[in-house]
Amino acid sequence: MSEVTVRQATVDDLPAVQKLATGLMVSHLPYDPLLEKDWYYHAAGKKYVLTSLKGRNHVCFLAEIDGQAVGYLRGSLCNETWLRVKRSELDNLFIADAYRRHGAGNKLLAAFRDWSQQKGAKKIKVVVSALNKEALPFYEMNGFKTRQLEMEAEI
Repeated sequence: MSEVTVRQATVDDLPAVQKLATGLMVSHLPYDPLLEKDWYYHAAGKKYVLTSLKGRNHVCFLAEIDGQAVGYLRGSLCNETWLRVKRSELDNLFIADAYRRHGAGNKLLAAFRDWSQQKGAKKIKVVVSALNKEALPFYEMNGFKTRQLEMEAEI
């Protein structure tokens, strides 16, 4: 397999990001069956992606192998004026199944760390499903620690 390269995505990459983001939604359905798997093709989902492709305080990186998009990361700066430290948030990270465990996730995360640092962030936060047994060790190996626990109840 060829080398994984990472670059910042542009508006021209919208179709590739939508396809990968839909893969993320489908992969998360076992953890949250309420997800709308085609959301990234709806107006709100498209706008969400375009914000990361155009925005100053949002970013999207693509992982590619031989020019083919195999993964992506979307992140943003947090607007948390109640904290004494500036943080960024890793909103989405997804690698297509066939390309996992080849370093794409680590390279995407490294690019996001660099971007976050350039923006003045001192910490990165990420929300991960407690049921996602594949993602949790990845984030822990990359220095993430549990800070909060989100809970939900039926009404």
